[in-house]
Amino acid sequence: YAKHDPVNEKGRIRAMLLRECRELGLRGLKLHIKPTAEILDTVAELGIPIIWHPVRVALFEDVAKAYPTVDLILAHLGSDLSADWRQHLAAIEMARRHPNIYLDTGAAVLTRYVEQAIKELGPEKIVYGSDEPEVDCRLEIFKIRMLKLPKQQEQMILGGNMARLLGKYKGAPA
Repeated sequence: YAKHDPVNEKGRIRAMLLRECRELGLRGLKLHIKPTAEILDTVAELGIPIIWHPVRVALFEDVAKAYPTVDLILAHLGSDLSADWRQHLAAIEMARRHPNIYLDTGAAVLTRYVEQAIKELGPEKIVYGSDEPEVDCRLEIFKIRMLKLPKQQEQMILGGNMARLLGKYKGAPA
């Protein structure tokens, strides 16, 4: 994953992402602030997903609508360390409405919302997240395994879904 600042790197992001994907083999973008059109257009062209840590889940809505072909992964099931469980519920609802929104399980402390997301959305909309090095990935894996999901569903969440999303890379654009 590449990590860029849409404000400080404005005007240079397309060239950097093209190089990072073509030459370095990166297949996704991580953001902590709202993506700009420059970022979203480039990501759409490349076919790579964005994992984003928005301040509020509602910020995802406009981006998901405006860029329906861009896969958006909502980090922390919408609320880092489950600081606001209502954001988990909002994330589940938003992922239900938008086929291009996926939920990341990393640092979602209130695991009942992870379980609820899987039940309501299906395992294909959930991707394992660790938030490593801040959170021990062994704990994050355990949270998925303790749900005792059917093996196929567990495998989808623990890597299959991410492999599918990262596999959409379109190669060198014309």
